Amino acid sequence: MKSKLSASLATWQPEKPYTLPSRRPQFQWGKFPENPAIPTVPPHDPQPDLKGGTSINDLVAEWERDGYAEDFVKLRVEDSQEIAAERGRDTLRSLRLKAGLSQVQLAKLVGTQQSAIARWEKGSDTNNLARSSMRSLARALSVDMTMLDAALND
Repeated sequence: MKSKLSASLATWQPEKPYTLPSRRPQFQWGKFPENPAIPTVPPHDPQPDLKGGTSINDLVAEWERDGYAEDFVKLRVEDSQEIAAERGRDTLRSLRLKAGLSQVQLAKLVGTQQSAIARWEKGSDTNNLARSSMRSLARALSVDMTMLDAALND
């Protein structure tokens, strides 16, 4: 036996269909939502035009020429302490920063390219590092070969 309430609920139809609001806005590139409360993200160019831009190395060199060289050295030394504390030991990167050098500066002292320094700091190519390069690195960083070897072996 159905009650009047259950019978009326069974036949009740809402005036408009109800949909649950989505938790995140649906977004299609090139179409922006109407709601101003929803942030819009304009489409980006996957390959931005960098012509006429300045490289970070050029900017740092310019700032160092403008009298900020001491500030860069201080920041590098502070960073080296944080990196060594994080790892529990010195790494090639922390040794370089402790010496107050950028990758470009160290590369010039060692006689190689900045990209080689970056690879060595990541741990790539350290197995094939020539003894002469290791000597040059140790000299430039003012460390002995044992300390450099420990820093290179992650």
